Amino acid sequence: MHEYRFDRLCIQTGLCLLTTFAALYVCGCGAPLTSAPSASPGAGGSSQPHVVSAPVLGFAWDSTALTLRQIDGVPGAARVDASGDTGSGFAMAVAAGSHDYSLLLDSRGALYLATLPGGTPRQISAGPWSGVAISASGGYAVVYAASGTAPQVISGLPQQPAFHNMDGSAAGIAAAAVGDDGTALLATHASGGGVALLAVPLGGAASRAMTVGAFGGMAFVPGSDRALVADAASGTVTQLSNVNGAPSTSLVSGAKIAQPVGLDVSADGKWAVAANGVGP
Repeated sequence: MHEYRFDRLCIQTGLCLLTTFAALYVCGCGAPLTSAPSASPGAGGSSQPHVVSAPVLGFAWDSTALTLRQIDGVPGAARVDASGDTGSGFAMAVAAGSHDYSLLLDSRGALYLATLPGGTPRQISAGPWSGVAISASGGYAVVYAASGTAPQVISGLPQQPAFHNMDGSAAGIAAAAVGDDGTALLATHASGGGVALLAVPLGGAASRAMTVGAFGGMAFVPGSDRALVADAASGTVTQLSNVNGAPSTSLVSGAKIAQPVGLDVSADGKWAVAANGVGP
């Protein structure tokens, strides 16, 4: 059993990132970086400041302005770049953890790909899709629809995206996640109540991995075939092991979250970041 650390800070930060875009301003701090003025050769010794680019921490979807914003800085000292406009006019977008591309959906459910930062989106699928998720490494993505269309896994991202059909029995998806090996987890309504989590290996058949009372988020552990799933009804977090084979479940010790609404795992696989809908 792998151990994950949850703490109050993680939950508070996750809540800021996953609820409203305005909260990003509350979580972030800092200012543009500039160096001290220096003399400009051949300009009579006049001084001009040199602008230093801050590191890119990530990207966040602005659901009010309907655009993807760049987050500059480092953890604990970050700021939202209000001038960013990648994805302007789209219905939703997600950015790869590698920070080099994003996938966007327009109001008709068509899927677009754009390089980051500032690339022009190009359509890669007509859909219609209702959601998209990207793996931790950025090599795979999964697109899905709430009804009528079976989900597909996309490989070869971002240079040569290729679509792979998934088990048609998994049509009608409410949420999805995809691992670094192309294995997908799909959340769908279960018969008799609750939400069924279906495991679908790349090119394989869908099988029920577990059922939760209410969906509260899920995420693959980077570079592994393990995933974490939050149950919004019980507040528990469960680890799914061997997702691409014969999935097995085990409760994450000490993880009890009131009404979880989102879940993610750090790049090193040591921290699980959860967000809830009622505060810490």
